[in-house]
Amino acid sequence: TFDDGTGSYGGLFDVLAKTNVVLTGIDLNIDWNTDRSAHVLVYARKGSWFGHQNNADAWPHLLVNTTLERPSAFHNRSTDGPYIPKDAKMTSAVVPRKAFTPLEMGRGETWSLYVCTSVPDFRYTLGTSIGKTFAANPEIRVMEGAGAADYPPFL
Repeated sequence: TFDDGTGSYGGLFDVLAKTNVVLTGIDLNIDWNTDRSAHVLVYARKGSWFGHQNNADAWPHLLVNTTLERPSAFHNRSTDGPYIPKDAKMTSAVVPRKAFTPLEMGRGETWSLYVCTSVPDFRYTLGTSIGKTFAANPEIRVMEGAGAADYPPFL
């Protein structure tokens, strides 16, 4: 999330479709602390991620395979200070629509996403319980998940 608090190479989380819905994109929170570019992979699988994080065969859908660049006007810690404003985080790593393969989710289906970055700069918020609802709208419910400690994935 854009509140962050911790980070790593990525994250895994479940998404419940409350209606038939098509995911058409994803925005990430990358603080660009270690590099100016990041290779980004986003995998999907039907069902929960839990117990499948180390099994490449369990993730048949590759939604994103692209490289993102640090935005030229992104927060500069040397001149702007250590705190990155939330509005800067919200545009720090926008995956272009053309780089995202849409994912059709049927009503009542749970899908999991595995976001992987080549830099340990992916930021997320610590939750309290895997599977607990973190955010929801009329179409989807996003559950708390876990950080991903490795790149490349499935190690």
